[in-house]
Amino acid sequence: EEIISFHFKFKKSVVIDPFKIISSLLQYDKDKLIRNYSSGMKQRLKLLLALFTDSKVLLLDEPTANFDNEGIDWYRDLVQKYRNNRTLIIASAQTHDHDFCDARITM
Repeated sequence: EEIISFHFKFKKSVVIDPFKIISSLLQYDKDKLIRNYSSGMKQRLKLLLALFTDSKVLLLDEPTANFDNEGIDWYRDLVQKYRNNRTLIIASAQTHDHDFCDARITM
């Protein structure tokens, strides 16, 4: 609860109640310290904070690192629902992270 409240104290949210949505999507133990989360749960929290922050551009670097197949599906569904007409830039060698994008730059 503390990190979500702190984050949105400084950033505008694209949703009315980010805490309610994040807590329902994350299904976390609100009393557990973030340092005690699994790496996948930490990655989910970071993605949710990024997606729900009001910005014109959203940069994601290896967004599904530490995710299993269920987590990858969760990510793809979430990005489709909450990209909100923003420019989305995804840096990843994993095709499932970006195969839905309109354009690609290969380096």
